[in-house]
Amino acid sequence: WETPYGRIQSNEKVLSYLKGLGLIHIDDRPFFTEHGIFNVVSFIKKVLPRARIVPIIVKDRTSDAEVDELAYALAQLPGDTVMIASLDFSHYLPSSVAEFHDITARSKIQNFDFEHARTVEIDSKPGLRLVLEYAKLRDSKGFHLRQNTNSAELARDETIEETTSYITGYFSDAPAQQFSRSTILFVGSFGSELAKPDSSPHCALAPCARWEKRWRFFDGVDIVREISEESKVYKVGNTTIAVSAG
Repeated sequence: WETPYGRIQSNEKVLSYLKGLGLIHIDDRPFFTEHGIFNVVSFIKKVLPRARIVPIIVKDRTSDAEVDELAYALAQLPGDTVMIASLDFSHYLPSSVAEFHDITARSKIQNFDFEHARTVEIDSKPGLRLVLEYAKLRDSKGFHLRQNTNSAELARDETIEETTSYITGYFSDAPAQQFSRSTILFVGSFGSELAKPDSSPHCALAPCARWEKRWRFFDGVDIVREISEESKVYKVGNTTIAVSAG
């Protein structure tokens, strides 16, 4: 890559190592449009001018076993290796919903809960599992949050209906402040119909894009429950929640 601070090179030795293990497929073409990588290479060059990079795109269909194998291989690299995960979190939803979903995301990250990484609303669920597994293998003790915000907050415009949220932080060998939360979403009958991607009468294909975005409302939540006309009592762990439809 050419950056304002000079050219940054790929580490061909590491790329050959990963390819030799059958863990990656080398293809330059996707990187011309992958903003998650080309948006950060200039900052890497500025802060770490002698660094060489190993850009990796983790596809959504990558299995947990493949992710874990890649994390193990990366963990064998020299101790001065730094992994940067460029991931967008909540997508296409209002700021208040993004904040709600980020509670789940932060809890999974700060508790190294890579087994439930696929419940987080994020643009690369396998990518999140990769960084969590890698951090664990490198004996990281905690995730230190620096900032949690979204595009509506950055623009200071709460009327923006479709936002993208960001969780910024780093793993280290120092323990971090604990953050353990569970989220529960109660919906009425309309909500339960909305949760079905193929329920729109206007969709020729299921799911269509309009309803796919709405489906994200139900992603990134630990528990979803439908509220009927009667009052109900729910047991969530050691917590009892009483809900009345009225």
